[in-house]
Parts: sequence; C-alpha cells; structure tokens
Amino acid sequence: MQNNIRSSDQVVVYFSSKMGSMVRMVENGVEVVSKRRRKNRGP
Repeated sequence: MQNNIRSSDQVVVYFSSKMGSMVRMVENGVEVVSKRRRKNRGP
C-alpha cells in the first residue's frame, strides 16, 4: 500500500509539473497572439 501511494504521489507531481509547463507555454502563446492583434488593430 505504502509503495503504491508513493508512486501515485510521484505521478501526480510529474503530471502537475507537466501541466504547469504547458499552461505557461499556452499563456506565452496567448500573449504573443494578443500583442500581434493589438499591432494590427493599432492606428
């Protein structure tokens, strides 16, 4: 039981870190797109 719990915790940490990095990449992409759109819309 203890081993299974430890492994599951490691998996959760691994996925949470992966998701966090993916979220950062998406946020950066959104920022770039929003900046490009602002430039196009600008006078």
